Amino acid sequence: GADFTPENDWLRVEESGGAVAAPADLHALVARLAEAPVGDFLPALDRSFHRDELLDFLALDIVAGNDDGYVFNHHNYLAYHAPESDRWTLVPWGTDRGFTRPLPPQGDLATPAVGALALRCWADPACAPLLQARIDAIAGDFHDWLAPELRGHAADIDAACAADPRREFRCDTSGILDFVARRRETLQVGLPADPPP
Repeated sequence: GADFTPENDWLRVEESGGAVAAPADLHALVARLAEAPVGDFLPALDRSFHRDELLDFLALDIVAGNDDGYVFNHHNYLAYHAPESDRWTLVPWGTDRGFTRPLPPQGDLATPAVGALALRCWADPACAPLLQARIDAIAGDFHDWLAPELRGHAADIDAACAADPRREFRCDTSGILDFVARRRETLQVGLPADPPP
């Protein structure tokens, strides 16, 4: 539930033996992002992250309908600070809830988009179309590439999933195939006419 906002800044570092206090650079990132004016978020994003990498991360979370990930739950992600570039990278973790709910980009009443980086991007007229373009591209990849790949390997996936003693959610290749095959269409229905304010 932690996020890059002063209100949700309970990010922590996991080390052998347990969690330790977040380092100063993480708090500095939260402060820098909080200082960015509403509607002018892209410059702060560019100073803090690799733009294309972050937009791909957000878009994939949205297209996969990952209702327990960063965008829809500010949950199940890791952050890495590369000292050489002084840029942060988000890494997905615990994606077992993807490919289940065809949420629109802003979420729905039960599961709205809450990840601050996504919300701040949607509210920026320069950032929102860039995120939308990445959503469109990834949804196209789901339709054109991922759906046929999954169909071709469905039997192997079913067998491996059924044999995995650690699976936590579901093992339903037919449902995942249906989700992936229809995702571009369902996203088009759910897209806002204009980025939200």
